Amino acid sequence: MKLLSFNIILLFLVACTSPVPPAPVAQEPSPTAPVTDGGIPATTEPVTPETTPVTKPVEVTKPSATLIYPSLTYEGAYNGPLYETSFQAGDSGPMDLHFANMDRNGVSFTNAFFGVEFPPKADDPILSTKELGYAISSVKKHPGRIVPFYSQLLDPEETDSNTLAKDLDAIFQAVDVIAPGFLKGIGEIPQMDLPMKADSPQMRALADVARKHDIMLMFHPPARQVELVKNLIEAYPDVKFFIHMYSEDATADAKSYGDLMAKHDNLYFSVDVDHMMFLDNTGLLYKYETIANPKQAATYFVSDYDSNENKMLKSALSRYVPMIEAAPDRVMWGTEMGPKYNYEPDVYDRAMKFTRKFIGSLKPEYQEKVAYQNALAYFGPGITYTKDIAMIDSSGWPACTSSHEATCDNECDDQQMPESEVEPCLARCYGKLQCIEAVEDD
Repeated sequence: MKLLSFNIILLFLVACTSPVPPAPVAQEPSPTAPVTDGGIPATTEPVTPETTPVTKPVEVTKPSATLIYPSLTYEGAYNGPLYETSFQAGDSGPMDLHFANMDRNGVSFTNAFFGVEFPPKADDPILSTKELGYAISSVKKHPGRIVPFYSQLLDPEETDSNTLAKDLDAIFQAVDVIAPGFLKGIGEIPQMDLPMKADSPQMRALADVARKHDIMLMFHPPARQVELVKNLIEAYPDVKFFIHMYSEDATADAKSYGDLMAKHDNLYFSVDVDHMMFLDNTGLLYKYETIANPKQAATYFVSDYDSNENKMLKSALSRYVPMIEAAPDRVMWGTEMGPKYNYEPDVYDRAMKFTRKFIGSLKPEYQEKVAYQNALAYFGPGITYTKDIAMIDSSGWPACTSSHEATCDNECDDQQMPESEVEPCLARCYGKLQCIEAVEDD
């Protein structure tokens, strides 16, 4: 049963053993180092950033930042800490595997886009492996390392700006009842796929909600809308925006966005490794997402990567260096990873190898900025969630069978109850059956 709520449908980007990657130089991880708010390694005790604004209960805090160094390093590459942006976590990705990959590769923090389609009410059951419960569980298990965003996809047929602002505001208010101040941004908004321009009433409605809740806004504009993005960010100078773009679109607009960011401190750009590893008109992290077996998909990825690493690197540098040199304090690094095969070590390690070769090819004075300092200045080091809520540990539950789903569909018939009550009813039903509803891959 698939239902829509608030005239918004959720973007679920769901995110394998194959040949061993080219032998990196293995080293023991360097000691972690505290950093200041601006991302510069500290020589004294770690600096503890301020807690969340006093207008919200102080239950979500930013701890002092501790950098992680990689155990996998590469000759001639950048081998320092990384800060991942644009991680498409969805509502049920293998977070433990992701952090194992991060730790091995020296990725200290992540900006994760979580799927929260139907925020629960205060008395609704919250499962540790689904939606808001999954996001909170991830932050609790990895304190100080995740900056959680609310990820959504607008329905192209339901983009009235007034309704959008009202419904999105209601979602954030509902989440704040359960987890005050937990979500730190909206995004990714796939504006490039929607019938609206960067400065449209719909985008301004999103910015209104971001301003009201003091959160960030991330969107993906199409090519040739630099002036429209300029209109939006100038209309909301107190809102923090960041964007990314497809490779072919960035080729046309990279320098223009660099010039725009140089003059506006509320706009950042995420250069994502999927968009850097661009081959056959697609990014390698999504090229094989339709293959059901992640291990098979990973094998194809490895073959493509190993045969085209230098070609892709040369292309990525020509595309993004003009932007970085125009605004070296505004460009961040990210992944855009999501499909299941991305989590396989053979895939993830190669993506990090490519990242390190790309950053290592930049001017020395830009490398740490792009790798982690700019993102640390923009997001902070990640949050710690301390509120004790009633959450059901569903980590060991099996997937629901068709019989389970039929039982719950019958119990939670959308013809017999308001649409807004169906999802909580299903959560309660699956909770009684102790099974996890199957995730529908797009």
